[in-house]
Amino acid sequence: MTCSRTSHLLVACVLALCGCNHTTPQLPQPGTSSTATATATASPSSTPQTSAVSSRTLARNDGSTADRQLALGDAAFAREDWADALSAYQRAAQLAPKDPAPLVGVVRATLAHKSVPEGVNAAPGNTTALGAATTLHDIVTLDPSYYPSHLELGRVLLALGRFKAARQPLDRAAELQANDPEVQSSLGIVKLVTGDPEGAVIALKRAAELDPDDAYRHFNLATVLTQSKRLADAIVSYQRAVKLAPTDPAIQTSLGTALLQAGDVSTGLVHLEQAVKLEPGRATARNNLGFAYFSQKQYDKALEQLRKAISLDDQLGSAWINLATTLAKTGKLEDAERAISKAIALDSEDPRAQAVQLEIQQMKTKAPASPKKP
Repeated sequence: MTCSRTSHLLVACVLALCGCNHTTPQLPQPGTSSTATATATASPSSTPQTSAVSSRTLARNDGSTADRQLALGDAAFAREDWADALSAYQRAAQLAPKDPAPLVGVVRATLAHKSVPEGVNAAPGNTTALGAATTLHDIVTLDPSYYPSHLELGRVLLALGRFKAARQPLDRAAELQANDPEVQSSLGIVKLVTGDPEGAVIALKRAAELDPDDAYRHFNLATVLTQSKRLADAIVSYQRAVKLAPTDPAIQTSLGTALLQAGDVSTGLVHLEQAVKLEPGRATARNNLGFAYFSQKQYDKALEQLRKAISLDDQLGSAWINLATTLAKTGKLEDAERAISKAIALDSEDPRAQAVQLEIQQMKTKAPASPKKP
């Protein structure tokens, strides 16, 4: 994102997108880090529901031997003991071979045990994920009314990068159970990556309403709102996320970045300073903090942060552009020219870098000649 030009000098100061390492909201992780406690039912209710349910726990509390094993699997999964979870779910599957719940548990535990990445397009071609997708197709056929199997299938397809294929099972999961925040989160993500940003906002907003105490529901919503250029709404969601997770540097960085974009530099500066304090090695936070210092004409501090950002990630083009901008502003045109050359080398088509390079060249042309020695 490019800031508006400051005075006559330039200057394409650039913020790193979202202040974090992804521009797509992250997939929710079943069984971990959430306040939702209600258990999912085996089939959809025919009565519209207003309270949240959750597919995180697969046990139904029906008192059966198989269900007790499901509960053991759920507990092991929640504490991230993948091997114990897998064993418990496998025992449940042996006891109730036609029940989809333990089969979904086996898939979940296998993916976690094998450390299959959970992000959007995070596991393209992964053999374990491909096998899981095939298994989940079979589970869906076994009981088409069991929404967690549709949800898991959609999540796995998202991780494999098969976005269009992921849309149908996630749509179906939402039809079967619209009040699971993980369903709405995953649905929002698939809508975003398949070209429906407004649908993504609706789904992610619903996820945050259903699970209001989860910071990352608000963070994901804010990310999509930012991309949809609804900055004021995004800031509100980022603020809620920060209130719930004040020690998360990515959230602090993103809120600070959004505030900078909105022109509230002083408040943005506070959050970016906090982000750097929480995670000194986050290059994007240092880059955006450098931008904030530049905006307040604190050029020495800006240069310090931008150089640190580059030392952490010398492939961060926006930091090179900002460094060149700041050096030019302080009259160090030769150094500025070297810095912008680095940005051009990273991306010769970047219009921001091209604009700054041109302005530096023009400034050098207009600069008074150095006096000759007698």
